[in-house]
Amino acid sequence: WNSMYAGPMMDLKQMIMICDAPETRSPVLGGASKVLMALALGNMTDMWGDIPNTEAFLGDALTPVLKPKMDSQETVYNDIMRLLNEAIEDLRNDTVPRYKINADYFYVGDEALWLKAAYHLRSRYEMHLQKVKTINYDVVINDLSVNGFTSSADDMEQFFNLSLAEQNPLYQFLTQREGYVGDNPYYVNLFQRRDYANSKDPRDGYFSWDENGYWSRRYSPVALAQFTEALFLLSEAYFMTGQEDGARYYLSAAIDASLEKYGVDLFQGNNAAWLTQLRADVDTTAGAELLEFIMVEKYKHMFCQLESWTDWRRTGYPRLTATVGTQIPRRYPYPQSERDYNEEHTPIVQIFSRVWWDAL
Repeated sequence: WNSMYAGPMMDLKQMIMICDAPETRSPVLGGASKVLMALALGNMTDMWGDIPNTEAFLGDALTPVLKPKMDSQETVYNDIMRLLNEAIEDLRNDTVPRYKINADYFYVGDEALWLKAAYHLRSRYEMHLQKVKTINYDVVINDLSVNGFTSSADDMEQFFNLSLAEQNPLYQFLTQREGYVGDNPYYVNLFQRRDYANSKDPRDGYFSWDENGYWSRRYSPVALAQFTEALFLLSEAYFMTGQEDGARYYLSAAIDASLEKYGVDLFQGNNAAWLTQLRADVDTTAGAELLEFIMVEKYKHMFCQLESWTDWRRTGYPRLTATVGTQIPRRYPYPQSERDYNEEHTPIVQIFSRVWWDAL
């Protein structure tokens, strides 16, 4: 909470103000900054619900705003969409001077990739709202299939390395807080649920809490947006419009992209036979079972990412059960610092309380 507001979000607010000002207009840097701010707001509100936004970055050292109000999640989502629409307009704007981004950890100043990321995120956050509004799935499909990512080479990822100060944060968490995270039996069994040709899901070995895990090695990337995620979103969008053939097509494509992402060798062992049987299952699944198939496969691919939790909250898939007690948390608790110093604006919630878009 504190590190996001005082760190990248405050920086991004300043960058957006400078890049939008007429005397320092910079649509490329401004557009990229808006993409990142939309992503930051999306992550924060999806975890906490109502969050400070309109008053969060006001004031200065002499007149600080120390007790910002909480904006409703609906209002925050409106701001996310505004930022992404402005980012798309900025990144497509070729009528003003273009200032190349020199310090770009994601796309090395490639504005075309930033534009794809903006379309991708606009679709992601629109899909989050299925419980509270009517979704224009045609726009989502167009954003993803026409304007979005075209391969895993477009993935928006932050990379890390082996140096002690620049290691992957999940790796640091697991090594510094041993025992905090354990295997979920459901997740472990998930990779053996479709056992074909004496072979379990070949991605199984890529998901672990050690140096063998794809996302938990010291040099692993942190994924912010992925081509494979786009394929799963397309599959879901086609399903929601009643086009199950399209849903199956993109589900198969997403599984293929997932295997490619993790470097699965289809010429090894029974992997090819396993995939053939899985595709046969895709081709013969329909109705509600097809939606569950889509979301379970997406859950497997997007291990350790916020979207997995969001997907479960908005769709009910996978069919998870609590390992302690009877409920699974549906939101983060507000930090103690906010309750201590901004009590009048901080809602009283439980971790099982639903956020706005997670309506019953």
